[in-house]
Amino acid sequence: MLTYKHKSATVFEFNPDANESQIVHAKNGRIPMHQFNHNWFTSRGQRVACKINAGFFNTSDLKNTHIGLVCTDGGFEEGWPTSAYECWLDKSNIMHVENIRDHPDNRGSIRGRFKWAITLGYSLVLNGKKDIRGQTGFPTGKTWRTLWGQKADKTIVLVIADNIDANESADLMLELGCVRAISADGGGSSQMEIDGQVIRETTRPLGTMLLVFAKPGEKVAKVQKKSSNEIVKDFIPVGRKNRPGLAMTPRFITIHDTGNTGTGADAKAHATYLNHPNTGVSWHYTTDSNQIIQHLPTNENGWHAGDGYSGTGNRQSIGIEKCINRDGDFNATVQITQWLVANLMKEHNIPIENVVQHNRWSGKNCPQTLRSQQNGWTNFIKGVIEKYNELFSTSKPDLYRVRVAGKQIGAYREQQSIVNEVIKALNSNEKLIEIEKV
Repeated sequence: MLTYKHKSATVFEFNPDANESQIVHAKNGRIPMHQFNHNWFTSRGQRVACKINAGFFNTSDLKNTHIGLVCTDGGFEEGWPTSAYECWLDKSNIMHVENIRDHPDNRGSIRGRFKWAITLGYSLVLNGKKDIRGQTGFPTGKTWRTLWGQKADKTIVLVIADNIDANESADLMLELGCVRAISADGGGSSQMEIDGQVIRETTRPLGTMLLVFAKPGEKVAKVQKKSSNEIVKDFIPVGRKNRPGLAMTPRFITIHDTGNTGTGADAKAHATYLNHPNTGVSWHYTTDSNQIIQHLPTNENGWHAGDGYSGTGNRQSIGIEKCINRDGDFNATVQITQWLVANLMKEHNIPIENVVQHNRWSGKNCPQTLRSQQNGWTNFIKGVIEKYNELFSTSKPDLYRVRVAGKQIGAYREQQSIVNEVIKALNSNEKLIEIEKV
């Protein structure tokens, strides 16, 4: 199981062969998101890893009349008796998306074959292609959307995203690798919780939710997708004392910690701090476990290094502050920062030896988190180099031809493959072994 940000979306992925999921239906009227649970799973030590709203219901009252059908635990729960299923998970953990127009009555054909099912989800992706259809057409306009999909490897993808329409919803699910997907709901009903953290909750109570369960001791991995490393520009206003506007050609990249472990002390919070008219310090970027915010152009200096008005740190280096808020994921923040540093090195032709700690300029114990870890700074720099090579290196390892007794066995770039062939030849008592660079 993993979760990450992608554009305006929060994404949760899980393997249905490894993690159980079930639709839970509120029995006596709609209820708030936090009240949804499934006693059978939780009594066996499986906690709820993700909650996301499921299907449509009558919002004119609180009786929770479901529009279409909802089926849980393999059985019919509630709904219009003539409706067909549009999204259902079979017992082999394949998530089916079937359009009502193509399958006017599939209730009998799938009876006994499903784990859960809902209707009135608008199709977005079918057979790996955009296919936007529904019984009454996709709701128009941009709003919050609840999106469900499945990849070819059976990974189920659950998403809530803000301010997107039908086409953008389909494009998003295709970007995330889905071969079939639906819009399960939207607007004020789009609500989600991951590993106890509320992603979005509104005042609207819900009738049904899809719950995903973690095995005892299992954690939800928080990762950063490369495609979501978008840099948000939130520049300090021109003329403020912390935006001096002095021209700069950057020769260094300086890494800091924010020093703020408080809940909510993320990149956005620090952008708000820098934009206050009384703030005197400034730097170029803040990174957290979900985003990068840029505060200054890289051709202007900032006051971040503590080495004075004319100091090299202040006047010739790009300042990056890493967030260390307790509700963030520090490892994800490090990975995002390494990605940013690699890109800045490329853009400004800055060598790796000029990626430095704040400590270099002022002697301050910063970045404290990396400095306090065994090999923390060394591992950070190693990660920057690996990311740089991943993004920008076009060279390939040398190719070597291996001959045994005059006969070519193969040509390899990997050292271990060459070693394996040599060992194999020696074990066969071959005396003539040749290795030639191609």
